[in-house]
Amino acid sequence: VRASDVDVTSRPSNESTALTMDYAGQRLAERVAQVVMTAFTCAGFAYGYYAGSYRAMLTVFASGCVAATVASAPAWGVYRRHPVRWASAPTKANR
Repeated sequence: VRASDVDVTSRPSNESTALTMDYAGQRLAERVAQVVMTAFTCAGFAYGYYAGSYRAMLTVFASGCVAATVASAPAWGVYRRHPVRWASAPTKANR
């Protein structure tokens, strides 16, 4: 199959674009989760040390886990800006 014979603008009909995240979006979601978790971990440690409470530290850390999940797990629009262009199945004329 020659590159000029492949239609790269079509997508498979069984794929839901509202629930999928592209590769660049996956990389961004991973980075967002890392930054949020790092920030909440440092803040939780500092607050727990200042308050002298292990429970306070874990509360801040758990809040960071929830925030990271909400920010990175769903396929928000920011994570779907670079859709994957799938090649169509070759027709009998292209074989």
